[in-house]
Amino acid sequence: MNSRWAPAPTFWPPLRRAPPGYAWGKPFSGRVHRRSDRMEYLIRLINLTAELVSLLVVVWVILTWVMSPYHPVRRNLDRLVEPLLAPIRRVIPPLGMFDVSPIVFIIVVQLLASLLTNLLATLRLR
Repeated sequence: MNSRWAPAPTFWPPLRRAPPGYAWGKPFSGRVHRRSDRMEYLIRLINLTAELVSLLVVVWVILTWVMSPYHPVRRNLDRLVEPLLAPIRRVIPPLGMFDVSPIVFIIVVQLLASLLTNLLATLRLR
């Protein structure tokens, strides 16, 4: 028999799919037992928070282009995002019609999240 046409091995375990949301919710559910588990929880929480804040700013930027400033959704997002961007706008004013403060804010948030997670990962290994 030609080895090219040999049947596939049958000893492989079947692929099991996790239920929806399982991989995301697992670090946030149940009891936290060891120090390394707590550090893992904090690392995931920091990363999740950074991603959500970055996503909020991106959604706000898109809505400023397409939505009326008097729309309730836009006004509520303005109340959330404007205080975050105001300190950056004081240092870096808009360049003509282009406001770079959301880009700078997202970069700073991602850098801070990266620094904090690296610090916590280093502490977890000790």
